[in-house]
Amino acid sequence: IKGYLAEEIIGQHFSRFYLEEDREGGLPQRGLATAAAEGRFEKEGWRVRKDGSRFFAHVVIDAIRDERGELIGFAKITRDITE
Repeated sequence: IKGYLAEEIIGQHFSRFYLEEDREGGLPQRGLATAAAEGRFEKEGWRVRKDGSRFFAHVVIDAIRDERGELIGFAKITRDITE
């Protein structure tokens, strides 16, 4: 839904899908901080495709923890809910 080939996007920061004003306002970092602290972050808002077009998305970020409870990463699901 975002228009990237795997080799173009793997390893890139997920904030590239956010509007510039959301990035400048720290929304991606707040999402990660909330998921780390509470286990999950969920929000709807505009996201950006590779070609610059926008789509309305429902986003869920889940914290991934190891057997000791240490944060080891995040899982993120983005759904296009434009219509």
